[in-house]
Amino acid sequence: MTHSPTSRLVDWFWSRPYLLLTFTALFWAGNSIVGRAARDVVPPVALAFWRWALALALLLPFAWPHLRRDLPVLRRNWIWVVALGTLGIGAFNTLLYTGLRSTTAVNGMLLQSLQPALIVLLGAIIFHERVRVPQVLGVALSIGGALMIVLAGDLSRLRAMAFNPGDLVICAAVVV
Repeated sequence: MTHSPTSRLVDWFWSRPYLLLTFTALFWAGNSIVGRAARDVVPPVALAFWRWALALALLLPFAWPHLRRDLPVLRRNWIWVVALGTLGIGAFNTLLYTGLRSTTAVNGMLLQSLQPALIVLLGAIIFHERVRVPQVLGVALSIGGALMIVLAGDLSRLRAMAFNPGDLVICAAVVV
């Protein structure tokens, strides 16, 4: 069976997880950059809404067969779907864009880099998940790297570090 050039290209992309992860980081960074750049033009709630409305329009044709197939499960768990959508999509993005009105995109991204650490911590506290050494090392490396960027490699700057209101709002977004 012969594959079309488009099919071969799609297969090539899907077989390169590190490239896909790079795109993920690029899109996350782009989200903070756009949020910061649009702070005086588009209100945070509108930016969050239109961002996800565009994503819905682009992804729905691909997701529709899966949504139809999973509709009974989604209906049974509609409360969870609505709660997670409200917190994970609505509240997170609105808080992020609100915080980016008074902090830099770099600070926003660095604060978001704390999410994996928080996920590991909450998984251990709430779900009693066992935290393994590689997870602890990964979290420590992530936080250490973020701190080194923020402190420009100078640990003495830690004493003078202060959060502005935008940083605190983004911290709330990370928790949500």
